[in-house]
Amino acid sequence: MARRKNKRFIIAFDNHGDMQDDGAVSAFFEFMDFWKPAIRIHGGDAFDLRALRKGASSEEKQEGVEADVTKGLEFMRRLNPHVFLLGNHDHRLVRYIQDGRDDMLRQYMGLLWDRIRDNMPKTKIVQWGKRRGVYRLGDYNILHGYFAGLYAARQHSQVYGNCIFGHIHAPTYFESPHINGARGYSSGSLCLLDMDYNQSHPNTMRQGHGWAYGYVTPRGNTVAYVSQKIGDEWHLPSEFMTLEAR
Repeated sequence: MARRKNKRFIIAFDNHGDMQDDGAVSAFFEFMDFWKPAIRIHGGDAFDLRALRKGASSEEKQEGVEADVTKGLEFMRRLNPHVFLLGNHDHRLVRYIQDGRDDMLRQYMGLLWDRIRDNMPKTKIVQWGKRRGVYRLGDYNILHGYFAGLYAARQHSQVYGNCIFGHIHAPTYFESPHINGARGYSSGSLCLLDMDYNQSHPNTMRQGHGWAYGYVTPRGNTVAYVSQKIGDEWHLPSEFMTLEAR
């Protein structure tokens, strides 16, 4: 009787379109080529869409979104994800289509959204939202993230159980001491760590680059790892591979 194999997965979070960190993105795809995952997931904020945020500056509005969307789609075509969970930044486009008051701009955003979906015809798109924005992977919930701050991993695991999320751009981990406790993993990001609108928040000092990966066993148990760049080296806790930082 043939033995069933573990299914490897990889999850990218927070490349933020034209705000991506080229070195981190290059390391991610180098590892993906080595890991050869059967399941590829994007966990949200593939696009930055800063021009659409409520507090956007006049300079950000003048930048528009074309270069941002183009760069994000370049990343997504290379990843070719089976699942794309929208992040809060990606959701800005959907929100603008739903609530925008300028008909011409709303139509333009609709065309951009169609362009994004046309580039991922076989990708399952999961909308952003606290109740529905979750994808089940083995015995873990994958989500973009809805809590921020120092205790985000604990808060997410208390609400979503075993989970892997992004959103806070910081590799963190929390395990409940309860006998039926859950594990919460936060992946680092693949974007620049010094974005202008993000510099005023003290929590950004603990941000770092990274991605999540692992495998699902034939019994449906998920084994998760989070890569992390420390100094000039990438550390991969599974010890399957080491990478030099660029």
